[in-house]
Amino acid sequence: MCTSGVAETPARRAAPARYHARRRAAEPLPRNRRAAERGQTTAEYALVLVGAATIAMLVVAWAGSTSRISALLDAVVRSVQGMLA
Repeated sequence: MCTSGVAETPARRAAPARYHARRRAAEPLPRNRRAAERGQTTAEYALVLVGAATIAMLVVAWAGSTSRISALLDAVVRSVQGMLA
């Protein structure tokens, strides 16, 4: 039933539902959903830490198999000794 003189169409009837859906999206999440997302954040941090540890292990393995790191450190020590002498 239309009281404003404008014909009521399916799009007009759906408009309030769209409005409420947008409004619900702006409301804070329920407590149980926030807790689940906190768990997801923890899992994401864990994955980042695993990735960083993997890269660190690869660098350590590479450094152990070459003499470049020891040559670099020797050069740094000689440079510092030259500055102090």
